[in-house]
Amino acid sequence: MGGLTIALLTAIALNGVLATDAVGQEADTNSGVVAGELGTRLDEYLTRAAAFGFAGAVLVARDDQVILHKGYGLADRERGFPITPETVFDIGSLTKQFTAAAILKLEEEGRLNVSDPISRYFDAVPTDKAGMTIHHLLTHSAGLEDIFGDDYAAMPRDSLVGIALRSELLWAPGTRHRYSNAGYSLLGTIIEKVSGRPYEVFLADVLFEPAGLTRTGYRLPDWPEEQVARGYRAGQDWGTPLDKNWAEDGPYWNLRANGGLLSTVGDLYRWHVALGGDAVLAEASRDKMFTPHVPEDEEATSFYGYGWAITPTSRGTDLIWHDGGNGYFFADFRRYVDEGVVLIFATNESANRRVERRIVRLLFGREQEVELLPAAEVELAESRLLRYAGRYRLPSGMEFEVAVRNGQLMIQAHDPEVSAAFVQLPSLDAAARARLEGIEEITSNVVATMASGDFAPFRERFLRIGDIDVEGEVEFWTGAFEIWTERYGPLTHSKVLGSAPGSSDFGPTLDTYVVGRFESGARLISFRQAAEGPASGFYLDALPPSVLPAVHRFVPLAEHEFATFNFEFARENRIRFDVDDTGAVTALRAPRQEGELVAARLR
Repeated sequence: MGGLTIALLTAIALNGVLATDAVGQEADTNSGVVAGELGTRLDEYLTRAAAFGFAGAVLVARDDQVILHKGYGLADRERGFPITPETVFDIGSLTKQFTAAAILKLEEEGRLNVSDPISRYFDAVPTDKAGMTIHHLLTHSAGLEDIFGDDYAAMPRDSLVGIALRSELLWAPGTRHRYSNAGYSLLGTIIEKVSGRPYEVFLADVLFEPAGLTRTGYRLPDWPEEQVARGYRAGQDWGTPLDKNWAEDGPYWNLRANGGLLSTVGDLYRWHVALGGDAVLAEASRDKMFTPHVPEDEEATSFYGYGWAITPTSRGTDLIWHDGGNGYFFADFRRYVDEGVVLIFATNESANRRVERRIVRLLFGREQEVELLPAAEVELAESRLLRYAGRYRLPSGMEFEVAVRNGQLMIQAHDPEVSAAFVQLPSLDAAARARLEGIEEITSNVVATMASGDFAPFRERFLRIGDIDVEGEVEFWTGAFEIWTERYGPLTHSKVLGSAPGSSDFGPTLDTYVVGRFESGARLISFRQAAEGPASGFYLDALPPSVLPAVHRFVPLAEHEFATFNFEFARENRIRFDVDDTGAVTALRAPRQEGELVAARLR
């Protein structure tokens, strides 16, 4: 081999995206890689998307050639640290594929077998779990509950094992699929018991080092502070995973081995390269990992292997993939193995995951389904943007801030009613308007009665759709209103913000957006009904932050005119500032379906 290590060979296999020097250390790659027509098209789209709030790192390879490896947006908004190809993200449940690989490595070494019952590794296993095997844990078919506590609760390993073994099974092991994070934490425990090493140390020794992964782990990598992304949701800074309640050697066991690993898109691509050969796993083990062992749903539209999902595509090919997130970070790892395409996507604000859908469409020739994002048509220095900064008031009396951050104009809209003023909902056709007739008028009353504890109107109007259980929904929303009332005080009123086409797991929907206003805060709720079929089916839904984001970012089109974009509805909106004879800004205007909105400047 001429002294070349496996790590260096893996780095070379990245086809120049991670250039190496003579000793196998990566050269600076902060500028990223953009190659070919498709890489350029993807980069142009993502660069424009970043102007409207997208932040993340993306790696795309086609036919073993990396065509895009680049970061967009900010890893730390307060300090202005940019996301680069080397930015480190919480990759969530992508962790499970490494746990599965570690189990298979131990099987290769003859130290366990995936058909082993868990009673070989845990004492006093109850009778109902006597037939539970490592295979069941790997495929989420053990019948275990998903979780047994908060990710950052101080849960020691043996406590987690005890709770899991004492828990009531949802069904007999091997009966059906039910995603279980706790099951993968049990696998992590087995790894430690069999190997005699801590979970992360074992992964680093037998997986990460042979595959050339130098920026993946919990505690072992020495990441520079500016390379670890901070998580965000609805404009709020969550911090980094390293700021959370972790043990000295990593997260506690509600999270360990099932999620929470930190990595880069470049390291994950090294892992993809390693899985293409024998660097970390033998062919027989890789075959087990990617076998569609268990259907994930009753229709068998997707299957689960070992730490990976296997899903047929509309093109008659197989997608091997897994995603993961915690409400702040989101990561997705897609291997279109039959088509020679790899997409690795990571963001530090999970609302950005809709951008990934556009990337997939661009990758597979569906450009006509990707909206054209506005681009800045003029350059305005920060000093010129600052003239628009200040406080404004809507006709309703609600106030908001226009600010300049990192050289960009933005509206801080932490109240959903303010945010709605700057989102253009898609137009409804005549059939949709007819189907919604009367609905908007009753939703405010339903919110008010729910807040008072009276769910009779809800039961009357919001019936069962698919697997949505009304009584379960009543229980959920009773708790939600109790929490909101405790946090914000009693409900003062509710207001319909508008309706728009939507979608759910059950098909197309018509969504009516309602803000419930409490004494010291507000919450956004959607009332959804099926767009087709019986008109008696309605249900409530918690809304993603991308529907009405807390921050609207604008690009300049002219001296006093700016554009924003909402990825939830794929809709552009514009604002224009009024300026008096002295050059002072006096108002902000935004088009609305029902007429122009004018917000007066206060200062």
